This record gives sequence, C-alpha cells and structure tokens, in this order.
Amino acid sequence: MSSVTHNLFPGFPSSLEKSYWQFPTIINGYVHSLTGAEFKVLWYILRHTFGWQKYSDKLSLTQICNGIVKRNGEIIDRGTGIGRRSATRVLDSLQDKGFIKVIRIKGKSNDISPNINGYSQNGYTTIAK
Repeated sequence: MSSVTHNLFPGFPSSLEKSYWQFPTIINGYVHSLTGAEFKVLWYILRHTFGWQKYSDKLSLTQICNGIVKRNGEIIDRGTGIGRRSATRVLDSLQDKGFIKVIRIKGKSNDISPNINGYSQNGYTTIAK
C-alpha cells in the first residue's frame, strides 16, 4: 500500500446542473500540442476567466501554483501543484503558442487572459461570434 499525501478523489457528483463550467471545445484540436504542465496552467486560467464569465483575471504565480485561500481560511482551489519556475516557463510557452496573453506587473499579480479574437486586455474591441 502506497502512502498517499493528498485526499482521494471522491468521484463526480451525480447531478451536473451546477457542478460544471463550459470548457471551450476548440482546445480539443490542440491538446496534443500541450505538455501536462501547460494543460494544467491553461485549465486553471480558463477556470478563473471563462469559469467566472470573465475575459481576464489577475493571477499571481502563488495562486497558479498553490491555489487561493480566503482570509477566513476557506479554500477556493489548490492551484496546479507545479513549481514557480515551471509556472513562469509555462506562462511564457502558452503565450508563445498563442493560447494566452499575459501582462506582467512587477510585484503584483499578472493580468492573464485567454487569447480571444477581438479582445484587448486594455479594453474590449469586437468579440468574434
């Protein structure tokens, strides 16, 4: 028996009504071009943007790697589990591959958005439909 240091996945809920978010299916044709770490970080970014009906979010490396815990101790998520140096490389790689746009502000959270046709992080232009 192996020693497991994380919680065992309890299974998916039987009712899917409020336990999912829309995942962009266009990624299906590109998953093969992503490493495991790239997919984890991209999923995390999409969850924090499209999952909350937003086009961008301010995400720190700490949040991407370790997750978000509210001041009252409530755990929002546990992050991707990858290290900071890896996360930095992955953000660069996802940007180079055209999946995301990152605006880095020294000492602050990164402004990260999925690469959306017609969207600028400085404001909205036309969203392609």
